[in-house]
Amino acid sequence: MNYQAIHSILSNKKFRTTWGEIRGERYTRFPRTYDMGQKGAEYLWCKEFYLSQEFSREDVKSAGFQKKIVRDLKMVVPFLQWVRETVGTAKVFKKGREVESGDW
Repeated sequence: MNYQAIHSILSNKKFRTTWGEIRGERYTRFPRTYDMGQKGAEYLWCKEFYLSQEFSREDVKSAGFQKKIVRDLKMVVPFLQWVRETVGTAKVFKKGREVESGDW
């Protein structure tokens, strides 16, 4: 796991203000093959890695909402790239054959 990359993304002040903490289910026991003292061990507790935001109706109807969404999505791109590079992407099958993600 590239600890430095994910740590720098998630510890960025603007990122944390906008997206908050990683969400998702966590393991109840630490994986046996890893050392709890190693750098990045806090991320090995995570079964899932996801982020979310909530918006009120007023937020969605506001004049600057579209710009906010575009800005926030651009900010989350490094996180999504890290997930894709580290965890990978799901394999999709159509009629018993694996297809590329763009061919869904």
